[in-house]
Amino acid sequence: MKNTLYRPSFRMGWSPPNWPLAATTALVAAGGVLWVGGRVVVLRRKNKQLWAMSYRDALTGAYNRRYLLEFLRREMARAHRVDSPLCLMMLDIDHFKAINDRHGHGFGDAVLVDFTRCIQNSLRGYDILSRIGGEEFVVVLTDTALPSARIVAERMRKSVAALRPRGETVTVSIGLVQRRPDEDVSVLLARADTCLYTAKRQGRNRVVEEP
Repeated sequence: MKNTLYRPSFRMGWSPPNWPLAATTALVAAGGVLWVGGRVVVLRRKNKQLWAMSYRDALTGAYNRRYLLEFLRREMARAHRVDSPLCLMMLDIDHFKAINDRHGHGFGDAVLVDFTRCIQNSLRGYDILSRIGGEEFVVVLTDTALPSARIVAERMRKSVAALRPRGETVTVSIGLVQRRPDEDVSVLLARADTCLYTAKRQGRNRVVEEP
């Protein structure tokens, strides 16, 4: 459906009884395009772009840290309220610096994009993947207990190992935890980070969950 423009044609001495309401009605009818003072303002598209800039990582398209923290606060409150499980994974691409050193940062960026796509393909529509810095990511699985999350984590690990860009070996270490009652976001993230560190220390390319 083509966008139509709202071009008010006012007679001298006349104005709409409710200009904000008239403008809003025109905006909705025009699919987000509003004609104001001879200029076209594409509001809906601009708002969508601004939202993406605020909550998405520019390189990979994964959610950023800001969105992750907001999502976690909201979902952990809901999980506590309805007594529902929630699991979180901390993921780190193994030896990523060495990959950059061998092939350059352009290749490293491509690995990050492929890695993101690989992980997202393992998730349900209501789970989220967030890039929190460099080669480190977080996955949140809502309404999911540890046994099911462990299966998802192992599927992710195997999928990443099968990527093989330019014959390069890419693996991931994963720290996995489940939300505890009355636990806040920072504690949950810290526990997952500890499990991730253990996975690295034990040789990488593995899933470690808190005992």
